[in-house]
Amino acid sequence: MIKGYCRAGKTQKAMEKFRDMEGRNVEADKITYMTLVQGCYSEGDFDSCLSLYQEMREKGIEIPSHAYSLVINGLCKGGKCMVGYAVFEDMIEKGCKANVANYTALIDSYAKCGCIEEAMKLFERMKSDGLEPDGVTYGVIVNGLCKSGRLDKAMEYFQFCQNSRMADNAMLYSSLINGLGKPGRVDEAERVFKKMIVNGCPPDSYCYNALIDA
Repeated sequence: MIKGYCRAGKTQKAMEKFRDMEGRNVEADKITYMTLVQGCYSEGDFDSCLSLYQEMREKGIEIPSHAYSLVINGLCKGGKCMVGYAVFEDMIEKGCKANVANYTALIDSYAKCGCIEEAMKLFERMKSDGLEPDGVTYGVIVNGLCKSGRLDKAMEYFQFCQNSRMADNAMLYSSLINGLGKPGRVDEAERVFKKMIVNGCPPDSYCYNALIDA
């Protein structure tokens, strides 16, 4: 019933069924919680994801690695990077290995909160853990460095992506175009835009807007 309500987008009804279980002395297991966490995440209700995670901890219920990922990603999307980091550390402590997506979500959240140094520390930790950053991770790093005014470092990472033939993505280019445009380095921004087209990465509206703004 809970899964059915979640699939139908009726998460509130699913939560009512979940609480009804308690009244009937039926213990919820990790599958029940996982189903609800997924339902709440898909509806953008990240606070409920966190509440369900905390409830699982308090009851001593095993937390699946995917549940950790959803809670971390949800908190990061909601701008709660420090709480997301606390859940991340708890996940590792419980023996669940972090993946590239977990690190990238945290790096992005810290960078967007203006904590670029913390973001870079996580980036280095990710590599020391034996995880290889992908194009999305580098896009997040370049975006964060550009917004913090560290353009030369952003250019270094951009060039690394080009040299290693990593898959290009629009975020990487738009971040750099925007970053170069702000201080008036318009010629460089235009060169990056042209390189994007030559490399077969179709410009999106963000890239055009960044260049027009520059």
